[in-house]
Amino acid sequence: MFNIPAQPFYVLRHGQSYANAQGKQAGGEWNTRLTKTGIAQAIACREIFSLLHPAPVEIVSSTMSRAFHTATLLNHEKKLPLISEPRLIEQRCGQWSRKLHKEIQPLIRDRQCPPGGETYHQFNLRVHEAITDHLTRRGPNILFVCHGGVIRSIPDGYGVLMHGFDNCKFYRFEPGSDPEFPWTIWEAGIENGRVTRTRKLPDRLPAPALSL
Repeated sequence: MFNIPAQPFYVLRHGQSYANAQGKQAGGEWNTRLTKTGIAQAIACREIFSLLHPAPVEIVSSTMSRAFHTATLLNHEKKLPLISEPRLIEQRCGQWSRKLHKEIQPLIRDRQCPPGGETYHQFNLRVHEAITDHLTRRGPNILFVCHGGVIRSIPDGYGVLMHGFDNCKFYRFEPGSDPEFPWTIWEAGIENGRVTRTRKLPDRLPAPALSL
C-alpha cells in the first residue's frame, strides 16, 4: 500500500481523444490527440474551474498530448503555473494498445496485467510518487490533469477498486478517516452557476492482491 500526503487535491481527466471516440484502448504508448469534442469539453470546463473552492493553486499535467492540451485550454484565462509531469502518463498497456476498449475493460476489471506493459504495481508506484512529490513541494489544492487509468491508480494503490472517471470531470480528493482508504472523493458539477459535489464511492473494497 502507498501513502500520499494527507493534503487535498484535484484531478481532471483529459477531454475526449480520438482513441476515446473510436472506442480503443490508449495507453502510455499512444499519444492520441483531442477531438473537436474534446477541445470543446476542455473549454467548457473553464466555468467550473473558475468557481472551484478552494481554488487550485497550480496545474500539474501528464506530458501526453490529450492531457497537456486539455490543461492548456483550461488554463487559458487563469494562467496558473503549469508543470508537465511524465510520471502521470497513462499506463503502458503493451499488447492491449489500440484494441477495442470493450474487449480490454473486462480484463482490467479482473486485475489482469497488460502483456508487454506495466504491472499495476509499477504503474501505481510511479503515479503515487509523482503526486506525493508535488504535494510535498507545493502543498494542497494542486490540480492534476491526467488520464482515467492514472486516476484509478490512486485508490488502487490502497487496494480499492474504482472506475467511471469521465472525460473532463473534476474530482476532489480530501483526507478522510477510513484507515483502509483514507480519502473521500467528490465529483464536481455545476448547477445554476454554483458548484455541486457528489460523493464517488468505491466499486469494491478491498481489491484483490496486486500482481507484481
